[in-house]
Amino acid sequence: MDTRSKIGASATPQVAIGSFDPVTVAEAEALAAMGTGLTVIVRTMPDELLNWRARAELVAGLRCVSAVISDADASPELLAQAAPITEERDSLIATIRFKHGR
Repeated sequence: MDTRSKIGASATPQVAIGSFDPVTVAEAEALAAMGTGLTVIVRTMPDELLNWRARAELVAGLRCVSAVISDADASPELLAQAAPITEERDSLIATIRFKHGR
């Protein structure tokens, strides 16, 4: 990394929030477009396909992500600054059902 890019840069880390159930390519690309050093808040869900820990581990595996926390553990200030990542779940499920004739 060119260290000159750090000079004058905002010290406030980027924060994103989403369910990531499951993590889709579009969601991973949206996170990557935000830059590196991201803090990602993974939402808890009542009707999850993958449990919270599995989703957190998948998101943590992305190069641009520095930290992953639950929405239950996030401060109100962090939640307020988090950029929502567009959910791709419904579209993904519809595509799978279409391809498998259900």
